[in-house]
Amino acid sequence: MRKIRSAIPKRHKKEHPEIVTGSFGLHFEDVVRRNNKTVTALLVTGVLLLAIVVPVAVYRSIAATGAASLEAESGTRSVSVTTVTDNSASGGSYVQFGSGSGSAGYVFPLKVGADRHHLVDQNNKPYLLIGDAGWSLEVGPDNAGVVQYLNDRQAKGFTGVLMEFIEHQFDSHGAPLNADGNAPFTTPGDFSTPNEAYWAHVDYVVQQAEQRNIALFVTPVYLGYPGTQEGWYNELIANGNTKALNFGKYLGNRYKNNKNIVWVMGGDSPPMSALTEIEALVQGIQQTTAAPIFTAHNSRSQSGITQYPVADQSWLTVNSTYSNCTLSPGELNTDYTRSPAFPTFLIEAWYENEHNTTPVCIRSQAWWSVLEGGFGHMFGNNPIWLFDPGWQTALNSQGSNDMARMGRVLRSRDWGSLVPDTTHTTLTAGYGSIGDGSYVAAARTGDGNTVVIYSPGNQGLTINMTRISGTQAHGWWYNPGTGAVTDLGSSATTGSKTYTPPGSGDWVLILDNVADGNGTPG
Repeated sequence: MRKIRSAIPKRHKKEHPEIVTGSFGLHFEDVVRRNNKTVTALLVTGVLLLAIVVPVAVYRSIAATGAASLEAESGTRSVSVTTVTDNSASGGSYVQFGSGSGSAGYVFPLKVGADRHHLVDQNNKPYLLIGDAGWSLEVGPDNAGVVQYLNDRQAKGFTGVLMEFIEHQFDSHGAPLNADGNAPFTTPGDFSTPNEAYWAHVDYVVQQAEQRNIALFVTPVYLGYPGTQEGWYNELIANGNTKALNFGKYLGNRYKNNKNIVWVMGGDSPPMSALTEIEALVQGIQQTTAAPIFTAHNSRSQSGITQYPVADQSWLTVNSTYSNCTLSPGELNTDYTRSPAFPTFLIEAWYENEHNTTPVCIRSQAWWSVLEGGFGHMFGNNPIWLFDPGWQTALNSQGSNDMARMGRVLRSRDWGSLVPDTTHTTLTAGYGSIGDGSYVAAARTGDGNTVVIYSPGNQGLTINMTRISGTQAHGWWYNPGTGAVTDLGSSATTGSKTYTPPGSGDWVLILDNVADGNGTPG
């Protein structure tokens, strides 16, 4: 659930090196060439060519705003970048880095990939969702706060944000008002009376995210956890089908040129008695937007597609998994193996600083979301998701940096070709139980060049080495909580081999075909 909570407010409810000076932020993501001396970025602004070289002696530097961190490691990185200048009052210049090797980032809009397990961009590049729950982004921060938040998330390699267009309850300014005191409708709750001043600020949020190559997963009308006042369920029904259709047209027409939007129907709730109004909203968006992408957010342990009629799968083209630290692997696996296949992602699990979560819990959900066949997940942090006091400091939380680390590791490998090892033909022993939080998730690229394994514990893992292509496999242990790497050298790709982590806690094991030439992960 997004918001329902007991003691903690929540809607049942974020390293590679980046340099930020004022609002000018750099994020090094792409790995093209490596050596053991420097990290290099090339910047092109107009006719100016500027090379920045960061020696590996420079280590982590955290700015007071939480918007900058610098973590150097061995390797030279050549990065495609775009310099964007925002001339608005709260804007500034920043550099948008590509998020994949040899690419200038994702080319929106996203679409369903040929394998039907991934979203891909317009160049058919698999979209890796390193997402953040910023539910109240449209009402919590002012323009300067929006820029601070998005700069930080871009700098850490986040590629998506989950948010609402209208907030019903969780808003420090008095829901549904935004930071400027504007309400979404001139007549409260009447979807036929949009307030231009309010939506102009939403425009700003959408544009700022798009300029930073961040996709927005947006609930146009968040329903809210059943039986509460968290969402707009009652108002949606009261407005009826015609107003819902016209509101969908209004939103679709307003944002038809913003290519970074994925529409999220529902919101911590199945459609229940609002099904026809939700379908009308969808129709309105479809009638005014070219090829919109839709998913759904239901109640916990309900997949996105399961609470809607089969006929709605004509528009509901992306599935979602809603789980927790214990059940995520099994529920992700169920969604991965559905027929017909749908791209799926972990839309929500437990959030940092809620439900007595541990760092291992937060990391396990993230790693499982990819290694069990999804295209990523939405991390969440309290107070960030509702932009409560202290959210700026929380931007640099353990969980936020763990997500940054995971993104860098996956982008350093052919993550989009990973196939879950559901039958345990690669990881043959030590994989734990899929239903109790101990599950060790393994995935192998289709060509056998890379195996990635996440273990929430530190037991030995037995690998069928013949599943790795080539004659030699290079191994690394990666600590997902610190970024430390243990080089295991090479082993023959014959027989079985048991790998034991070098310490306590959770670990990532990466095995590569030596001939494939991969460098140190991350």
